Amino acid sequence: AEDRVQVKVDGRGVLTVDGRKTAGAELPAVVSKRLEKRPTVVFVLQTDNDTTYGAFVQVLDGLKSGGATLIAVDDP
Repeated sequence: AEDRVQVKVDGRGVLTVDGRKTAGAELPAVVSKRLEKRPTVVFVLQTDNDTTYGAFVQVLDGLKSGGATLIAVDDP
């Protein structure tokens, strides 16, 4: 659905937002831009089985820094 943004971090720490490779440092800006257009958007955070906990937490922090409050975590 349009109200969902897929955020994925894989086992190598590669971050994608709706399939587009994104630098971790850019994530808060990407998030806030999405929220300007659609304040009710849900960010769905996906990981792989081999995604490190550290990478997961970094992405979660990036989402929150950008102002995301609606965050769903998909199990791998």
